[in-house]
Amino acid sequence: MRYRVSHRTVYSYDEPVTDSFGLAYLTPRSLPWQEVASHEVAVDPTALDPVDVARALAGVSTEHLREVMSGGFRPVVLEEIFRRLPDFVNPRRSAKADLAVGFRLLGGPGAEPERYVVRVDHGACKVEPGDVGGDRDATITCEGHDFLRLATGHLSAVTGVLRGQLKVRGEKAKALQLASVLDIPKA
Repeated sequence: MRYRVSHRTVYSYDEPVTDSFGLAYLTPRSLPWQEVASHEVAVDPTALDPVDVARALAGVSTEHLREVMSGGFRPVVLEEIFRRLPDFVNPRRSAKADLAVGFRLLGGPGAEPERYVVRVDHGACKVEPGDVGGDRDATITCEGHDFLRLATGHLSAVTGVLRGQLKVRGEKAKALQLASVLDIPKA
């Protein structure tokens, strides 16, 4: 006889939670009277609220973010950020924008940086993963953890450039224009 067990855990709090500790045993145990045929743990990043994510990352140490963004969770984080990016383009501020900005994200588990190109064409935004070629107005190179701070409103583009956390090759004005047409969710 086989059983299928499905469980969903949801946490909600009356007040914002900045730190918490939770311990979960996510692997069922094989015991003398039961054998685990298979198990799976799935987290749906599309269900996360960007403001909640920004709030959760407030005050998280750079070392911890560096660890997260150099491991197996990195592709999930980057895919979700870039998938949602067009949703945060401000229609009014982007109506006259015509720009293409590349991102080179360092610090991942592979030797090569991840690459994305964000194109804004008079209010329409398109994200292209990989090195798609074509013209770019600017390319921003940064560590993955700095990009995560940028994408969650914990690092401004100007501050990142001034501190050397974001390196811009090409037209700096176009890179800053991209930042100005985005309404980044903030905590």
